[in-house]
Amino acid sequence: MAEQIVFSGQQKELIEADPFSRIWLTGKAGCGKSTAAAGRVRFLMEQSDAWPQILIFTPGRNYNRPYQDLVSRDGIRPQLMTYNSFVQNSLKLFWPLIAGETEFGRRKSYPMFLTIEAAQIIMAKLIRSKREAGYFNGLTASPSRVFNQVMVAMHKCAAAEIPFEHYADLMQESWAGDGALLSVFDQAQECGMMYRKVCFENNLLDYSMQLEIFTKHLLPHPIFRNWLEDQKYHLVFDNLEEEVPAAHHFVREAAPLCRSMLLITDQNGGYRSFMGCDPLSAETLSELCPIRMNFEQSFVSSAAILAMEQVIADPSLTNRDLPVSPRSAFSFAAGHHYPEMIKKAVNDVANLVWTQGVAPKNIVILAPLVSDVLYTEMERGLREQGIKVYLHRPSRPLLNERVTRSLLILCQLVKPIPGTQVRLLDIVQMAQCFIEGLDPIRGQLIVGGMFRERKHDEPNPIEYDIRPFTSLSDEKRSRIPQEIAERFETLRNWIEHQRKNKALSPDRIISDFFTDILIHEGFITDPETNLGIRKVVDSMAKYKAVLDYLQNNEEKTGFRPDWSDYFELVGLGMINAKYYEELYSQPENTVLISLTSAYLSMDRPVDYQIWLNIGAPRWWERFYGELTNDAVLSRFWPPEKKWDVLTAAVYNDSHMTRQIQGLLRRCRIQVKAYASELSEAGMEQRSKLLFLFSTLTRRFKFDKPTEPYPEVEFIHELREDEAVYPGVTDAPPIEKLLRDSGAVLSLDPEGGD
Repeated sequence: MAEQIVFSGQQKELIEADPFSRIWLTGKAGCGKSTAAAGRVRFLMEQSDAWPQILIFTPGRNYNRPYQDLVSRDGIRPQLMTYNSFVQNSLKLFWPLIAGETEFGRRKSYPMFLTIEAAQIIMAKLIRSKREAGYFNGLTASPSRVFNQVMVAMHKCAAAEIPFEHYADLMQESWAGDGALLSVFDQAQECGMMYRKVCFENNLLDYSMQLEIFTKHLLPHPIFRNWLEDQKYHLVFDNLEEEVPAAHHFVREAAPLCRSMLLITDQNGGYRSFMGCDPLSAETLSELCPIRMNFEQSFVSSAAILAMEQVIADPSLTNRDLPVSPRSAFSFAAGHHYPEMIKKAVNDVANLVWTQGVAPKNIVILAPLVSDVLYTEMERGLREQGIKVYLHRPSRPLLNERVTRSLLILCQLVKPIPGTQVRLLDIVQMAQCFIEGLDPIRGQLIVGGMFRERKHDEPNPIEYDIRPFTSLSDEKRSRIPQEIAERFETLRNWIEHQRKNKALSPDRIISDFFTDILIHEGFITDPETNLGIRKVVDSMAKYKAVLDYLQNNEEKTGFRPDWSDYFELVGLGMINAKYYEELYSQPENTVLISLTSAYLSMDRPVDYQIWLNIGAPRWWERFYGELTNDAVLSRFWPPEKKWDVLTAAVYNDSHMTRQIQGLLRRCRIQVKAYASELSEAGMEQRSKLLFLFSTLTRRFKFDKPTEPYPEVEFIHELREDEAVYPGVTDAPPIEKLLRDSGAVLSLDPEGGD
């Protein structure tokens, strides 16, 4: 039975407001805005004169939880979707109405909607010759990152309703770096326009083109507007600050056509600005709502956590200005070596779980970048303490995930793809991933004896003949358990059988592998494997749909990607789509390890937060990308303003403050922060977050708390023409800073805070 929610007075006021009113609701995270909005939807569903249509927008499926169980007494659910889903559905429904107004070459045919993966593959194929001719040589990014940045630049322009034809001029006017890189913006625009031309010729619609066509052609169309008005929508738009300006434009246009509106924003939000969201644009919609409400009471954070947030927001506050001391809200430990920091964090998490009785699910470990080194060390350390972890790193390349990489290797064993290479070590790791009880030594022994590379005049692709297990020598066979041998022989027979069917597509190979092999005893099927199969099959199936769609138009345009393009870009590290299941696949009794940005979008409070490596510049220094600076690609960017180091510092300060306040609003009891002078690569590191915690430690962790004191001054004055960032390259030594603050210098487990 669902738990009965007791609403506050403010929440009741919102819920029971006039059914046909327009309300602007704002407040910080944890104040019960979404919970109250869900109550408001229930209230509307009970009004016979207000029903039938309620439309709820959220920025992503991870924001849907407060609304997903809502249902009326008649069994009708409100329409719950993202703005992008609404755009796609509307374009599909009204395509014949606007097709003649667009630039598409096949106006009588419905378009093919591209996923982010298919769009990257098409972009990579189109601009491969450009890169060979020297385009983007001034960038240090990998090829896959270049393809992705060109795509993201197009998306951000469309999101901000900036014509892509103006992209190069806008970026060049704001550029304050090396003049030799100015041509890169022209190259990016040229490649983007070439990509758009091919998409128009072949009726392909990516995210940027969907937004553009919807806003330019469908939204102002009288028939669409009449339809929208006839729906009699009650519009609820949650986390409006995490959406793009094009969505805000829709809200402004739809306002007169809706029966009521509830627009909700998080103060200090905007964590998805790297995807084109714009909190400033969202704020302009408040003028549409006569009723404005502000929720201030936190239902999550303790008084000490809220006091810590106050001090960070306004360092000039005296201790007497604070309702309580934030002393218990945080701890800070720092030392010299990176492994010592990990060891201290592991010991503290183990103490929370085994000594203080904190459930592992109420602990989250956060870092701005979760590298393989960090995850491996934390996972091993906590496993030795009897604590399991769950890693959440969304949109990682398929090649970087254990299961998805193994599936791709298996697919290439069955159907070798030109331009790809499979090593024996890859086959060993693939077999370990799927065969229960196989260790690396025996895996190497079996693969080395059973797999023989075929000799070809051409070096690619590498193909293997697979010999029976009985072909191994008696000495080798004696070292392999019988059940492992049988499983390997089952896998070999399946691969040989699949090779006979030349018409099999890669997605079908993976599906058959699951149904023919993995479901049987002796092979590994677990949630991680199942999700990996879903990712690969979904990615391949959607790409295959694009191939099939283009096949009917190949004679007209001559453009035809194939599977070699897919595997080539996967090998280069193609960014893959996000999967909702990743957010909520965390098993019970596990500690979550997550990127800071990913955790903020999960909207999942915990008791304790572990902030690792706070000396790392990435806590403060956001990566904007040479081609995709969302601050510049905005309607609020002043003309002719330069993106120089001082401007970047201001934006970084704002980003860090918003990020920290967002994390604190999702923490109930305490933040434990850890720093090391040397990074995992052995490089010296410092950031403004390190200075912040040293300031808080000095002020509140002494027996006699001190009043505010001036922040640490940098060694030399920063000039506009210096290519450095304050807090990163010109800070005093960490030892002096920590001694001054009184933070822990020894990371001995028995050391105190």
